[in-house]
Amino acid sequence: MIETCDLLVTGRDAEFHLEPLDGVTPLVEHVIARGCRPVVVTGPTVIEDGPVLVAYDGSAPAARALQLAAVLGMFGSSSAHILTVQGEGANAWQIAARARDFLALHDVKAEIEACVSSDDPAGILMKHAAEIKSRLLVMGAFGHRGFREILFGSCTRRLFDSAPLPLFIYH
Repeated sequence: MIETCDLLVTGRDAEFHLEPLDGVTPLVEHVIARGCRPVVVTGPTVIEDGPVLVAYDGSAPAARALQLAAVLGMFGSSSAHILTVQGEGANAWQIAARARDFLALHDVKAEIEACVSSDDPAGILMKHAAEIKSRLLVMGAFGHRGFREILFGSCTRRLFDSAPLPLFIYH
């Protein structure tokens, strides 16, 4: 069934539990891990306006997620805000600039920001999303640094558990 669509949109609790559930259900995890399409996991609130925040670390999953988000028109008329979080190094700006240059090829205007920090990447992303009033977070399911854990490592898990906005995820 997933093979016949370009994008899967689901809530965090696609198994329709009667009581609130922290994070995503095993079914949603399975669809992201085993699925062949990008997934939007909706947040608890609808945010209709604002930029799209892109968590970009230069990894293959982040690049694939960015490409599919652009091709599928997920940015619409919104601008993008690309955030690269690294523990060290001056190349964070170059990594973010590559994502900006890619989006320019798709007529998406983007601002870039590099954050050199050893703090939790999920916390940095959520703080940033709130500050810029982002309507969507585009990310690879795993990548470098904080995103380097297994598919549903600690960073991805915290975003699932706490992100009030929809997450566009591809791996």
